[in-house]
Amino acid sequence: MLRRNFITAAGLLIGSSLTGREAIAEAPQSGRDKVAARLLKAFLSLPGKKSAQIDVDAPRHPWRIAHDPEALLFCGSCFKTFVLTAYLQEVEAGLLSESEQIDINDGIRSVGGGVFEFLTGTAAARTVLEAMIAHSDNTATDAAMSRVGVDKVRAFLSKSGVTRARIPDSTRRFFSYVAGYPAGVDMGWAGLQAMNAPEWNAKTSCNQ
Repeated sequence: MLRRNFITAAGLLIGSSLTGREAIAEAPQSGRDKVAARLLKAFLSLPGKKSAQIDVDAPRHPWRIAHDPEALLFCGSCFKTFVLTAYLQEVEAGLLSESEQIDINDGIRSVGGGVFEFLTGTAAARTVLEAMIAHSDNTATDAAMSRVGVDKVRAFLSKSGVTRARIPDSTRRFFSYVAGYPAGVDMGWAGLQAMNAPEWNAKTSCNQ
């Protein structure tokens, strides 16, 4: 599959996958082992490489069930929760505001989500964050990351101990990469539009 086709297949984001291992349960014996096995049974029957970790924070006997928890896999739009957390931390610190207006324009516009993709102007930060989480809007995501700063998001991950997670500078740069551009190169909104044009797809379909 061409990298450009991955855009519609993957939503978003991050990583490479490693080989799987047997599921393990770090839990007390008897009934909990059966519960743990049942929790993973359906998941492990799905095709493809998989990784999971479930922590049960019971007061007296916390326990865990996991399957290849160290594997690097695409986490999809789940990374947007990292952006939200970093943004809200800045709000709590008084450095950002949920009511401030954030620019929405071709400079940060991305595909996917259906909220801000074809709108131009400004929107309250709260509205941008809601669009990012509730609708997985990629333009909202890039607008929020641009405002909070991707370095702040990465610093939050590092401080939280999530040291192996990797996020792009923007969803648009990620889409540029899967479309065949060098890592770090932004094809721009015009490039995204051209890539999605029917004539472009027809011209390149022979490469599939």
